[in-house]
Amino acid sequence: MYPIIDKEKTGLRIQNFMKMKNITAKDIQESLGLTCVQAVYHWINGRCLPSLENLYALSDLFEVPMDMLVVGDRKEQLVQLKFAGNNRLFAYFMKLNEFAA
Repeated sequence: MYPIIDKEKTGLRIQNFMKMKNITAKDIQESLGLTCVQAVYHWINGRCLPSLENLYALSDLFEVPMDMLVVGDRKEQLVQLKFAGNNRLFAYFMKLNEFAA
């Protein structure tokens, strides 16, 4: 059996990051160049998932790794970490190396 992404929990996580960063659905629409804001509402209501490109853009907008946006049914391997500025990628890389060891 392979891991499954939980659309509803992923939507709630996106919504939580929106609240933490004080970002509206309209802000996301404009930042990602979406034609309508409804796509964002579909994500946060758990109706569908953002595309890989949009997940990548959201991770940049929220300043978190993509893994922190997606919620699946496997045990989470990453602990919620706070990343700052340019150190984000390095800290993520170091954490992944800890898990590989």
